[in-house]
Amino acid sequence: AAAAVAAQAGWLDLLGGSPPPLPAEQADFIHTLAARHLDPYLDGVRAAPQAGERLFLPAVRSDYAATHGGAPLPAPDEAVLALYVRHAIGKANSIHCFGELLMGEGRPPVLQPELDAHLRSLAKALAEAIGRDFGTGAGREYRLGGVALDQALLEEAARRHAAELYATQHRLGESLAKANEAGEVGRRAELRRIFGFEC
Repeated sequence: AAAAVAAQAGWLDLLGGSPPPLPAEQADFIHTLAARHLDPYLDGVRAAPQAGERLFLPAVRSDYAATHGGAPLPAPDEAVLALYVRHAIGKANSIHCFGELLMGEGRPPVLQPELDAHLRSLAKALAEAIGRDFGTGAGREYRLGGVALDQALLEEAARRHAAELYATQHRLGESLAKANEAGEVGRRAELRRIFGFEC
């Protein structure tokens, strides 16, 4: 079952590919509002919605109309949901998939039990947030690219995104190590040229 979910997770495009097919102005507008709405939770400033807090999808529609002469939001709900999920998983993983900064080493990946606990917690919280921010209803199913967006799929998508973060960190670390090695070779060659010795 997990393999089937993983095979379907590519539709969400959380691994650094192309954004949802929206004009840049619309995508930027929605993503900015998603960040403003979600970041207090992702940053740990707020633990639960406050009384009277606006739901995300109605707020996006309202704010777009207010800033575009009353025009309705042209983006489909699915595109809004995709940007919402992309931001939630992307930022949450960038915060919680790595440990504290170590001088000279950067932020190391967290241990597997800590990662698993984070991914489970994120998927559960995100599923609840989607149900709240995109309308509620008995048996309501949220879909992206024709795939049901349930907690299991959210967890697998977040896991794949975390794996890509770790792979990128590894590639960058290797590139930095090669650059440092090349710099050290160059430094020794310059000392040899100028002073006739190397240290």
